[in-house]
Amino acid sequence: MRGVMFIGVLTAGLGMAAASIAPAFSQTARTGRATTAATVGEGAKIQESNEWTVGIAGGLLEGTNIRFAAEMAKVLDDRPNLRVLPMVTYGALGNIEDLLYLKGVDVTITSADVLDEFIRKGTLANIKNRLRYICSFYINEVHVYVRPEIKTLEDLAGCATDDLLGYYEVNKDKERVRVPGCLEGFNLTSEDANAIIMRSRIKAGWIEESVEEPAEEEVEAGEETEA
Repeated sequence: MRGVMFIGVLTAGLGMAAASIAPAFSQTARTGRATTAATVGEGAKIQESNEWTVGIAGGLLEGTNIRFAAEMAKVLDDRPNLRVLPMVTYGALGNIEDLLYLKGVDVTITSADVLDEFIRKGTLANIKNRLRYICSFYINEVHVYVRPEIKTLEDLAGCATDDLLGYYEVNKDKERVRVPGCLEGFNLTSEDANAIIMRSRIKAGWIEESVEEPAEEEVEAGEETEA
């Protein structure tokens, strides 16, 4: 498919040039059989070119992931044994769908939270069993946005779990509305939120961090006892 796409673009360009130079020839050529690598006996070359070619969905042209894909193509290049083709795509979110549905995409670069979002929404059926994790590249920088009154981590000490995750309440019109949490969107569980609050209270000095005492060694069965 990758070879066909390349040939298609090249043919379109040549067709435009031919039309401007010799329109009669271009009209005649349309009625004949298109000349392809297969028709001129280069089927083995087609198979060789595609057999060990791996397409990797990188991301937006101005993004970071496409640069990773380009570097992988340079480092892993071992033609004719292996060739990596980096692809410019719509980004980390679209890369998942491209991997599942787009021909020629064998590997994709995406963010962990993107996959979690698909799992949470259930928009792609059985996605956990359709993809395989290979390796991690780097840790993304995270910017946390909260309400104006929260300036530091210690300010979360007085919060309840619902303040972080969000909750529902009934307004004056008797309608049930959603009140967003200050950390909503991070896919936190109640346990995660409670851990953040407890850590904030420790950092603020409200409580002391508990230190587990080492367990005493148990006397093993079979040891000699006093007579």
